[in-house]
Amino acid sequence: MNIQPKKFGIISCCGSECVGGYITRIAAGKVIYELRSAQIETISLPRVLLGSAENKHFTRLHPTVTIDGCAKACTRKAVEKYSGKAIVGINVAELIGPVAANDELLSMDEFCRQYQAEIRKVTEVITYVIDTMSGIRSKSGCGTSCDCGCSSGSSGCGCSCEGDVHKHNMVELSQDSTVTNGKEIIIYTKTGCPFCAKMMLEYQEKGIAFREINISLDANAKQLCSETYGVDRVPIIVKGGVVVQIGDSDGKG
Repeated sequence: MNIQPKKFGIISCCGSECVGGYITRIAAGKVIYELRSAQIETISLPRVLLGSAENKHFTRLHPTVTIDGCAKACTRKAVEKYSGKAIVGINVAELIGPVAANDELLSMDEFCRQYQAEIRKVTEVITYVIDTMSGIRSKSGCGTSCDCGCSSGSSGCGCSCEGDVHKHNMVELSQDSTVTNGKEIIIYTKTGCPFCAKMMLEYQEKGIAFREINISLDANAKQLCSETYGVDRVPIIVKGGVVVQIGDSDGKG
């Protein structure tokens, strides 16, 4: 069986029609090729859509972060449809504001002068998400991966490896995931929240099924968290209708 170091995935927006798209491309490039190159695998969005079966399995082989340049979230939606659910989706429009993200790019010289702070902010968010996920994997002793790439053989990735026979039983992080004992676990998240990414990765590593509800995308869920659970801070973990945890394992959120 081939054992290789575990890497995380980044799939970014390739849009060039607005400022948010350019910020996404530059910030993602800095993280992928400069700041965290040893930890990252990447693939272009067109390869996810039109590539081989291996390309389409990218999110199953690597815990993946999607990065979108505007509120349309084309990258996240396409990745979920053709490859699988990402650990977290970062949306530049939510970080720098929808007006700035949707501004038309007049010239590269103007862009480089005007948007350095925004590029730095998005770059910091991406690196923090990657570092958070890396910290969880190191804490749980996951330094290598089995052939499917989902974890390190023995520490609860959900895979069963016997000699050269590898059966992939990784828990899918989908909106339809439920626990087998009938007590559904729901993790309420926000787009781009590194603490949410941390908790989802912890549950994935432990093989615990859950349903993610993103309150950035679901106004009713946001209202529920505020009025019923009395908090807007995420992640919020609910089991059988009862809040069991607010924030990540260190209480951050």
